[in-house]
This record gives sequence, structure tokens and C-alpha cells, in this order.
Amino acid sequence: MKKLLVNFIIFVLIPFQAYGWGWAQRDDVRQSSENPTIYLGDYLDISFNVDATGWGADNKQIGWGTTNASSSLSWSTMEWVDDAGDGFGNNEGVKVQVQGTSVATFYYSAWMGWNDGGDDDDGSGGGNGRYYSGGSGWNEGADLYQSSTVTVSALTDPSSTDATASSASQIDLSWTKWNSKDVMVVRNTTGSFTVPSNATEYSAGQSFGGDYVVYNGPLEECDDTELDANTTYHYKFYSVNNDYYSAGATDSDQSLPVELSEFSAYSSSKGVKLVWTTDSEIENQGFIVLRKSDTKDWSELVSFAKDPLLQGQGSTTEATEYYFIDTQVKEGLTYSYQLADVDYQGKKIYHKDHIETITYINPGNNVKPEVVKVVKLSPNPFNPTITLTYDLAEANDLNVSIYNLAGEQVWNYNRGNHPEGQNYTLRWNGTDMQDAHLPSGIYLVNIQAGAQIKSEKVTLLR
Repeated sequence: MKKLLVNFIIFVLIPFQAYGWGWAQRDDVRQSSENPTIYLGDYLDISFNVDATGWGADNKQIGWGTTNASSSLSWSTMEWVDDAGDGFGNNEGVKVQVQGTSVATFYYSAWMGWNDGGDDDDGSGGGNGRYYSGGSGWNEGADLYQSSTVTVSALTDPSSTDATASSASQIDLSWTKWNSKDVMVVRNTTGSFTVPSNATEYSAGQSFGGDYVVYNGPLEECDDTELDANTTYHYKFYSVNNDYYSAGATDSDQSLPVELSEFSAYSSSKGVKLVWTTDSEIENQGFIVLRKSDTKDWSELVSFAKDPLLQGQGSTTEATEYYFIDTQVKEGLTYSYQLADVDYQGKKIYHKDHIETITYINPGNNVKPEVVKVVKLSPNPFNPTITLTYDLAEANDLNVSIYNLAGEQVWNYNRGNHPEGQNYTLRWNGTDMQDAHLPSGIYLVNIQAGAQIKSEKVTLLR
């Protein structure tokens, strides 16, 4: 558990004098800058500077609580602190650490004195040599109880919370932290949440009440995986401060009805062949194939309503393989493909996390083999730079194009009449053609020499 500390310091100054009990009362100093906002779960250091080295009081007590009465406060012993590094200069002081355990006004009071046979050491009884502190300083006598206060404020929930399904078994979660606090995310399928117990630490994978802890930590995103298909999941996002919790912000989404495990595109003699596999389906009428090219944005290419091969299996837990051949392609052009499934109610789910991009080359044409050879792309995954090492069997025009999973070209390199040779290198630093940094993700690298094209996938990790 990470322990956060707010240094809340109250200085009470008592110069050494040689009369009465040996000290003259002096008002304490409390500047507004010394009192930051205190939040639920914060630890506070309350310190007193007595301005009297070695004065020898053997009872040093601090009372802390939400009721303004000495007998109702929780009393604990303060510690002597050294001069060095305490902010007390050359004076000796005492301090104690307390915690804001509820959203309320807390009262605190201190006393110092001696064991003289009549003291009960809890700040609530009589006896000589007991001094209580208040907003105006120290007061001699057990009956002169005074207190000062601090207000403990509630934690604010994380903002911009979002839950978005990315597959039949995964929902992607994101949020913005409040005040740099950790965040705990819990889920259930009912929408009725159990209030987490303050001063209790919860770990990912743990359950309490009817809630399951998906995440607890310092990040601002996570993936909730191994979910049931076509199920609505409700989420609550809490700010966390030393195992104390905010009220929580909610969001929800429905996992996808079709679990798409594989989607691939290949060049064939008849066109681009698409092959995909579902691990399970729930009320699936069928699929729609969408296509994008360098000259045309996404549009519907074919639907299950017209091609029986694209009709779904309804509801099944068995794996099913599908294929479709796009014959309306031209050699040398680059195409991107995406699937959508349609349930019995007509709702379309677009599988944007499975987009395939390919430059079509008819394998039946007489293309000289191995004009270009990719030796390696390394490191992969990479951050921030990846190096392409390649061989050319003969002099040729070289083009290297990089696409994102949406089929958009993000980077390009051209060299006309590239000489033949081995172990040429080309570096890409993960930026687009305007030198702007690209986000983490999978990218397709197309290396073309003459009519021959090689395609490789690389992963950028920021």
C-alpha cells in the first residue's frame, strides 16, 4: 500500500522562562499556506515547537477526533524530535501522525506535563503540570481545555470514464485520474454496487459483495478480459487515497456477440481471399465485408443477404471458419478489409480491431522470385525506432509504405533505380510523414521492388 502524507504543521512557541511552571504562554502561529486541503485518507503530521530544549516533560499527549470534548478524543503519545531537518531551528519539538478517516471536522488538542501521581495520561483528567493547546496557545491547568480544527474533504471521482467493447470477451476501460490519485475499477452484471470499506485494501482479481475488482493502481486504462459474449457489464471507478475511496463514477457496455479469433487476407489467382474464424456466436445472422482503397473510403463490399457463404451460425459455441474472395481488385493496389456482424435484431457490430491491409499481387503472374528479400525488421516490438534490413537481387525501383490498421498510409519511402546488393538498412522512427509521433499499435510494412511486394507486421509500443 502506498502511503500518502500531507504535512500539516502547527507551531506552538513557548520560550523558556524561570517563573511559575517555567514557561510563559505565547500564541501559536497558523498561516493559511501551512494548511493545505486535507482529503479523506490523508495522513497529517501535527507538530509542536516548545522552544525549550530538554525541558523534561514525560507526558506528551495529542487528542484527535470528531467530537469537541477532551474525554471523547482519541489520545496518543507524541514523540520528541531532533533539531535537524524538523523545521524547528534550534528548538526541541514534539509531533504525532494522524489520519483523516472520515469526511468531517476533526478536533485536536495537545497537553504536556509530568507523572505526579494524579495524572491519568489520557488528557481527560486533572493533575498539576498539564497544559492543553488551543487556537490561542497553551493554557495552564487541566480544566482549561481548548481545541483547534481541520476539515477533511471527500475525494473526487475519476473523470472521462469510458467502457467500450472491443470483442466478445473484452471491454476496454479508460479514465482520467483526479489529483494524481490511484484508481480502482470494479464490475458486475447487475448495476447495483457494494460500497467499498474504507481502510481496506482491494487487489485486482478480488471480489467483495457482488463486485469484482478489475484494476487498482496508478494507470489510466486497462482491458477487462475473459468476459462472456453478448453480456452487459457495469463498471464503477473510484479514486483511492491510502485505501480510502471516493463515491465512484459509473459506466457500462455490452460485450460483442461474435468472438472473432482470426481474420486474414491473401493474394490469390482469383483476387484477394479473406479468411476468418469465430470461436463463438450469439444470434448472428451473418457478416458484412467492408473495403477501403487508396482512392475510396470504407464502403460495403458484400453482405450475407446476397452471399450465402456469409450467413452466420445463429448461436453456437463451436468454432466456424468463413471465407470470401474479392475479385474486384487490381494488381499493385492496396486494399483494407473489415468485418461487421449483424444480430437477429439487425444491430451491426464493426470489428475495428481486426482490419487487414494488403497490396494485391496475382501469384499466377510470372514474377521473378526474390527480387527483394526482407532480412529482418528489428527490434519488434519497437520504441522509438525500427530498422529494416533488406537485399535486392537486381537494381530496381524501391518503395516502402507503412499503413495503420485502418488502412491509412502513414509513412512512405521511395528510391528510384536502387542498386542491387545486400544488407541495406532503412530506419523508421514511428512518426508520420509530418514527423508527428504515431500512437502505439500494429502497423503493416509493405516493401515493393518492381512488381514484387513483401509485407510484414510490426508493433510500436510507446
